[in-house]
Amino acid sequence: MKPRFLKSIHTLGQEPVRDSSTIQNILLRDIAGYKGNDIAKELKLTPARISIIRNSPLYVERRSALWTQMKDTLVDKKTDGIVEEEVRKIARKSVKGLTHGLVSMAENSENPFAQLAATKEVYKRAGMDSVKEVEASITIDAKLSERLGRVADYDESRKNDGRAKITITEKIST
Repeated sequence: MKPRFLKSIHTLGQEPVRDSSTIQNILLRDIAGYKGNDIAKELKLTPARISIIRNSPLYVERRSALWTQMKDTLVDKKTDGIVEEEVRKIARKSVKGLTHGLVSMAENSENPFAQLAATKEVYKRAGMDSVKEVEASITIDAKLSERLGRVADYDESRKNDGRAKITITEKIST
């Protein structure tokens, strides 16, 4: 940051002299970790204008005061409410578009895992149970069918040589 006496008269003339909503928006984004170009893009200002504002004495004073306030709030453990409210505001703005994206993914995705995950999320957000009964048809060969039949008919009371133990929790129809 250049010392004020090295700045041009033009630059000094562009520095803000009173607080405004633009300065507050820049301040919040600056503290949230946004870079100057990102702030400029989001607020539709030039990066040079953002730089002038961020280096002005008014801005530096406001930022210092806000940092002090945040540190005091952090010590008092009051930050949760502040952060949660900001996150809620941002989330509310994007919920509709994201929900449409999830529904589209649930309906049109070619990846069954992505489709299932999106469907579950849509149901969850709608407050509905995502459990769905699925009817499946499995074709098995005769050899496997015979083995499954033996497993289903297994009798624990018959002699077991101790090498294997089979537990049936559900009957399998073959």
